[in-house]
Amino acid sequence: MHFGIDTQFLREASYRLLWQSVAIGWVAFLLTVILLALIGYWLTRTLRVLQRGRRRPGERRDYSCALPVASNDEIGVLTRAFNRMSQSLDERVEALKKSEARFHAIADYTYGLEAWFNPKGRLIWINRSVERITGYTPLECLLSSNLVDMLCSARTANRRSRCTEGVARQHRRQFRGTPSNTRTAASSGR
Repeated sequence: MHFGIDTQFLREASYRLLWQSVAIGWVAFLLTVILLALIGYWLTRTLRVLQRGRRRPGERRDYSCALPVASNDEIGVLTRAFNRMSQSLDERVEALKKSEARFHAIADYTYGLEAWFNPKGRLIWINRSVERITGYTPLECLLSSNLVDMLCSARTANRRSRCTEGVARQHRRQFRGTPSNTRTAASSGR
């Protein structure tokens, strides 16, 4: 009681008002979270289709996965661009496979010895003719730590040094001015 007036009902009313306000705030917060989640799902549903389509080429090595274009908005434009990129990638992979097959047909069956060296002078590829010419397999040549000593098995030190000098001279002459990082060498094998 305050000044002869009973204030109990005011305290109860303020207590109820406080709990009602807290309850309304929590309900509003939960409804906002649910509404935002639904709107986010609705806005990104087509992006999920695009994301699944993006994963498909890398996982299966199948680059020809055209996705359906459902709209003309930004997502539709993005999906069309993805389809064009996927088709272009598929065409390039096929062209690369054909080019590699042509390369191997030429390089593997060349009568002479073909070898590729990296810029540091290490052998990175050699064709099958090395076995016919030297008796060593391409794998033995690739695994050799010193290819010149292996291929130039001279009986005397003088002959070995001449062989090493000849290979080095041939190497310098063929690779002078080569613009690429991979170098090629050819020998007639006679």
